[in-house]
Amino acid sequence: LTLVNFWASWCAPCRQEMPVFEAMVRSAGQRGFQVIGVAIDSPEKAQPMLDSMDISYPILYAEQTGIELMAAVGNPQGLLPYSLLLNQQGEVLEQVLGRIHEEDIVDWLQEYL
Repeated sequence: LTLVNFWASWCAPCRQEMPVFEAMVRSAGQRGFQVIGVAIDSPEKAQPMLDSMDISYPILYAEQTGIELMAAVGNPQGLLPYSLLLNQQGEVLEQVLGRIHEEDIVDWLQEYL
C-alpha cells in the first residue's frame, strides 16, 4: 500500500499527521506500507520543517504544480492535507481530504493487506 500525501509547511493538520505517517512506515513498512509526500512548497520552505520532524519517507517537491496534480486526482479545490491510498497496481483505494489518524492507517492495513 502506498499513501500519497499532499502537504505544505504552513498547513497545521499536515504537520500533525506527518509524525503518524513516519511511525507507521517504521512499524508497518515491512508489511508493504509506504508513504510518499508531495510538498506544495519550495524545498527552502519545507526542508527545515522536515529536518526538525525527522521524516525519512520520500518527499517530492511539486510546488504550485502540485495543486494542478491534486485537481487531476480528485481534489479540484486544492485543499490540504489531501491523501490517496493506492494498491500495488496504482488503483485508488481511499481518498482523504483532511487529517489522517493512526487508527485510519491501522484499519487500512487490516482491510487491504
